[in-house]
Amino acid sequence: MELSLRISRWRKARGLSLAKLAKAAGTTAPAIAHIEHGRAQPSIRMLDAVVAKGLGETMSRFYNDKALIAAERRASKAA
Repeated sequence: MELSLRISRWRKARGLSLAKLAKAAGTTAPAIAHIEHGRAQPSIRMLDAVVAKGLGETMSRFYNDKALIAAERRASKAA
């Protein structure tokens, strides 16, 4: 799954607004929106801030979430 969609899904699953995620990650809501819509690629530092500080997860869990990976596979088969 694209990084942008993964961030968006995790944010929504946690009930976070763009503004709340941005504040926790030390950035702006428009910056998060650009990332989520694929108009910007975050730096490693920004990605770490979004995942660790904003979403409260480790990078390992973010990239290896078995439930999300299974959902992604089902969605790609249906497409």
